Amino acid sequence: MGRSHRIRKCCRTGDAAYRYGGEEFLLILLEQSLERAAEIAERLRIAVAGRAITHRANTPGNVVTISAGASALPVGQSKTVAAWLKEADDALYRAKQQGRNQVAIYGQ
Repeated sequence: MGRSHRIRKCCRTGDAAYRYGGEEFLLILLEQSLERAAEIAERLRIAVAGRAITHRANTPGNVVTISAGASALPVGQSKTVAAWLKEADDALYRAKQQGRNQVAIYGQ
């Protein structure tokens, strides 16, 4: 079973998960508040940490972890998809810089 499929199992019908880069995934949660999206990302982060999947290149701990960045694209706003993705990527970068294995929300 692919990683995107496993991630999708944590979502509701209508939500989507895609591989977005080598080790990055994009999770699209429809009609969710930014806070709720962060809660879902945190639940996924905890679930992965609980599996203790070995990954020797991921120090410290040598296990797979999840760092997540969350951003919102509210209906009716003029924000482009590219701007929304950049916000999520900026939040992800901040989560990684702050020590990894955490969720960061854009603008907070």
